[in-house]
Amino acid sequence: MRLPEDVAQHLQVALPQAQKISCDFLIRDGQGPWKRLEAKSLWGTDTSKARLIHNKTKGWVTSSCRFSDQDFFAVNMWLRTGCITDIMFARSVLRDATHPHGLPPARSRRNGSLIPAHVTQNPPIPDPGVWFPRLRDVWNLP
Repeated sequence: MRLPEDVAQHLQVALPQAQKISCDFLIRDGQGPWKRLEAKSLWGTDTSKARLIHNKTKGWVTSSCRFSDQDFFAVNMWLRTGCITDIMFARSVLRDATHPHGLPPARSRRNGSLIPAHVTQNPPIPDPGVWFPRLRDVWNLP
């Protein structure tokens, strides 16, 4: 289900744990739980990196996406491959000992400190063990 920028309140029923849905798609496997997918693109001038940004609004310390707003990232690879159906997928989790397949956190431009609630804006792609060619490959990763 594709979601508009301002999601209607009645859709919150699908993800009651979410304060506000801030993702591009709600997806599920069969009758399983709904999961959130954020669709992004490659960095236009450097196609070796994904572009994981969100608009910076009040309450945001960075323009990077928050890990908690989606379960997966999908990045279209057509700028690199020329094929519109080439997509890579990653879990939206902070890389740590429990989540070696996760993404690194954002860093503050002011002092370089980590911002662990937000994903780095331009992670390398593909990064083996982090980005996968099929959503099924990352669906059940913790």
